[in-house]
Amino acid sequence: MKKVIFLIAAILVLVTCLTFAEEVRLTTIIPNQTTLRVKKGVVGENYSDLTKPGAVTDTNIPTSSLLVEGNLGIGTTTPQADLHVLPPAANANIVLGGQNDGVFAHNARLKISSDFAGTGIELYSAGYFNSERYGTRMYKADTGNGIGLQIDTHTYSGGWKWVPSVFIGDGADPKFPLLGIFGGTVIGKTYTGFFLPPSNGLLVEGNVGIGTTDPGTYKLSINGTGYINAASWAYGSDMRLKENVSSIQSGLNVIEQLKPVRFDYIKGEKKQVGFIGQDVQQVLPDAVTKGTDGMLGLKTESIIPYLVKAIQEQQKEIQDLKARLKK
Repeated sequence: MKKVIFLIAAILVLVTCLTFAEEVRLTTIIPNQTTLRVKKGVVGENYSDLTKPGAVTDTNIPTSSLLVEGNLGIGTTTPQADLHVLPPAANANIVLGGQNDGVFAHNARLKISSDFAGTGIELYSAGYFNSERYGTRMYKADTGNGIGLQIDTHTYSGGWKWVPSVFIGDGADPKFPLLGIFGGTVIGKTYTGFFLPPSNGLLVEGNVGIGTTDPGTYKLSINGTGYINAASWAYGSDMRLKENVSSIQSGLNVIEQLKPVRFDYIKGEKKQVGFIGQDVQQVLPDAVTKGTDGMLGLKTESIIPYLVKAIQEQQKEIQDLKARLKK
């Protein structure tokens, strides 16, 4: 008799929910129907008990939502995180977002897609430069060969194919992280998306610093020594590139005022020869540059025209002296 009364009470509760709230529907007899339908719900001891401070009231539950207090496991009875998804089979796949078109590149186990234009995946961490937080972190065990992260491009060249674009991690030895970019690269806000890089080359919109964190106003700033093997620098010298052209009137007078010196860089190479920027600035101010940090630089190539002019002046003096001796 008690079982009958309990069954009747349960049916009344169920009918009441279906008639008035339509929040819960249980179906076990009608074919092709779900066993449990929840319009919106709460799972958890503290969330569900209205007598506790952490309870969630009906008005605080978003429509068509499910609030879970503890860990949520899909495909597992022992979830180890807030959301723990375990595929039912070793070769199963997980799809987040977009449509499952049945295509998984290279047998991917996780596919994240979007049917709308915009950001496909965005990973963010509030702990900027915090060693304990990572916006994106991918780890590959130090066993065997392979690439830690590889980004491919789907391109068409006589047929659709995947072409490696970016990889991080050395396939031969994953212990040493490397960055490899296949093809050309563009760096810069206005350059990217508007200019094609040279084949296997690099386009940089801003300034480049090597061995320094502050290249200043220089397109290329190198703190250290450089080496050019079987090559040379070439400067644009075409007449079509220049204006306000005028002759140098005196070279010997300028060269006589320069002070060649030997010196050691305080933080750099020793036993150097050259000039002091402040000294040259007094004679040839156009040959001296000034960085954002106030340090002076020297365009030594600007001295060459004065050397040529000085030799020409000396040669004229020699010719004049020869002419006098012949008289």
